[in-house]
Amino acid sequence: MIAFVGVNYALVRSGLVEDSVTADIGLGPLPSTNGIFSAKNVEAQSKAPAGPRLLRLFAWVKDAGSVWHGTLIDLTPFSVVLQPPGPGEQLPGSPALVAAPSTLDFGTVVAGQTKDLTVTVTNTGSASVTLTGSVAGPFRLQPASFTLSAGAHQGVSVRFAPVDATTQNSTITFRGDDAASSTLTVAVRGAGQAAPSSAVVITSDSFHRADSAQNVLGVTDLALGGTRTFCYIPIWTGDSIASNSLQNWGTGAGGVQFGQPGSGSSCSFRGVDMGQSFNIRADVLVPADSAGNSTVAGPYFHSRGAAAADGILGGDAAGYWVQLDSSGKVTILDTHRNAAFAWTSQPASFDRTVFHTLEAVVTGTTVQATLDGSLLSFILSDGTTAQTVTIPATAGSNNGTAGIGFQRVGPIGGQRASNLVVTQYRALTGY
Repeated sequence: MIAFVGVNYALVRSGLVEDSVTADIGLGPLPSTNGIFSAKNVEAQSKAPAGPRLLRLFAWVKDAGSVWHGTLIDLTPFSVVLQPPGPGEQLPGSPALVAAPSTLDFGTVVAGQTKDLTVTVTNTGSASVTLTGSVAGPFRLQPASFTLSAGAHQGVSVRFAPVDATTQNSTITFRGDDAASSTLTVAVRGAGQAAPSSAVVITSDSFHRADSAQNVLGVTDLALGGTRTFCYIPIWTGDSIASNSLQNWGTGAGGVQFGQPGSGSSCSFRGVDMGQSFNIRADVLVPADSAGNSTVAGPYFHSRGAAAADGILGGDAAGYWVQLDSSGKVTILDTHRNAAFAWTSQPASFDRTVFHTLEAVVTGTTVQATLDGSLLSFILSDGTTAQTVTIPATAGSNNGTAGIGFQRVGPIGGQRASNLVVTQYRALTGY
């Protein structure tokens, strides 16, 4: 005798499937062809119109060795008594879903900022399923829809973006396209916090002025606030102004350092001391090309006072450089050793054709960074992670100078920066 648990059956008329159902019929003997099959006293009603019909039963059967097989059986009359799966029962050839973790707690996030956590969805069943996720409130899913084959898993990024100082509780629901409409839920919680008062702006530059030749950049225009005006000393090949943004002059390294304006549009010979603790933010563009050449851009600080055309790497240079590259990865570089000591993981997707807002939050001993308003978590050289990174001492000359640097991998340029803002130091808290 062959025992079986699950069936898929389809109502066929004129060679076309008009109705299909998956059901559980419990353990029992395999019915004979054209026999009337009865099970747990629940009738499955056909949705097909009246007329000549053929009900075909596809039964999953298990032999004495516990191996599953399938067989197709023609049945009459045109309805059968079937029992749907009970709680916790799984049909052969169906998905089964597990989430880890089962609950996400975002803690407290400042209103207007965001925080991302990841939930991993695993299909421990024996059939593929396409899941569509939904969630209410200030939470977003990426990706919101995906397909999992048997045994596969998918990481889903969940973003909490509070708009006010309230606590938010919600539920993520993943619903499958399988016959049983499998569902999986994950509880999410986060608390909004009122944004702190605005920091005092020291200087700013929108670069909204006429295009310029190499290193003819003028002074900070204070369009975004501030009271102190600075000029620009070029580092490496320097920059130009193009399309209302600062642009790397060539296909090598470039950038600028803040200098002290003098008479007759002159600028100090070396960079000016900006202090040891401040916030520096800019919108940066980091293009790449089809040949695999990529670029980096971002603010640097605690550096030596450079002269025109000096670089900021190696030698007696000191300081730190927060770099965004074309992949969306952010790295913090010790410019004296020209070596990275903290970096983020590479995001699943990143649009390198648009500007992204990168901010470095600097003290004498630590640095934080945000990308597009999200506080970044860095991987350190010892494998641990941190949002506030302790910066190592360097043997170079720290004159407190700062600016924007551009670098590349391969012969490519095109990096840009706009909306440059330097504010008094304000630690990023509440994340």
